[in-house]
Amino acid sequence: MADERSVEQLLDDADAAESSYSAGLAAITKSASADGVDVTVDLHGKLIGLRFARPALELTPAALSGVVRRLVAWASAAALADGLAVLGGLGEGLLPPAVPAPPSEEDETPTPAPWAVTVH
Repeated sequence: MADERSVEQLLDDADAAESSYSAGLAAITKSASADGVDVTVDLHGKLIGLRFARPALELTPAALSGVVRRLVAWASAAALADGLAVLGGLGEGLLPPAVPAPPSEEDETPTPAPWAVTVH
């Protein structure tokens, strides 16, 4: 079956689809929380929100930075997975099927649980 749309209609449809992808990707943020630290990142993994509660202020500087790094890594991977989902099958095979746990280090800071990540 032939497509009966005009060239102008096809171009308008393509622009609408591109605009839809752009808006969907721009709206993606992910947050993660653990040990009194809340981080929020955008699709690119850029930190756009950081909040410390009282328990975070009681951590050593090394432990606090470790928590922040792991939370940002976890939220960034989750945001990227959401971005690929927005694009449909275009990015298939670029990420594993599930978002991996953040890399753990041998320090006194526990790795945040996967259920600590929330979508805003």
